[in-house]
Amino acid sequence: MRGKEDTATPMPPDPVSKRLLIVDDDPDIRQVFQDRLESLGYTVETAENALEAMLAMGKMLPTGILLDFMLPAIDGLDVLREVRRLYPMLPVVIITANKDERFAERAMAAGADDVL
Repeated sequence: MRGKEDTATPMPPDPVSKRLLIVDDDPDIRQVFQDRLESLGYTVETAENALEAMLAMGKMLPTGILLDFMLPAIDGLDVLREVRRLYPMLPVVIITANKDERFAERAMAAGADDVL
């Protein structure tokens, strides 16, 4: 047929492949990430500390994690090491406001996929 354009509506996001866990002790940062990522079709769970993060991972098995470097009690690198032990292929991006490159180097050495 001549001139027929593809007018199919986009497929809804696959909820199985778009589950993210955001771990940050700052509720405002968690909310900003959650709002933006949900608007892009992701299913988002949040946690404010390491214990909540580990419990959330057991419940939802995310397909990716945004993880704050500086968490209370147990820091983000310790959480990252545990994630790598349990789920070695799970993508983890460390988020930090610290501009010191040594933080990024430590995170990458511990197994982070990227640092923001």
